[in-house]
Amino acid sequence: MLMPINQTTFVVFKVMFPALARLQEDKVRTRNIYLRSLAMIALVRISLMLGLLGVADYFVLAVYGPTWTE
Repeated sequence: MLMPINQTTFVVFKVMFPALARLQEDKVRTRNIYLRSLAMIALVRISLMLGLLGVADYFVLAVYGPTWTE
């Protein structure tokens, strides 16, 4: 269940780390960029989870088969 979340987070932070490392002298700017990126990650995750909530029955049927519909 957590694999998609962990994979997306890993990719984002793998990119962000070198970018933020270059800005480490400017702590205010680093903090602002970090907090803004966390907000964007949360927005995308919440949107995806709400979308999955709306299609949960169809998702379970497609991924796990009719045995799991009950």
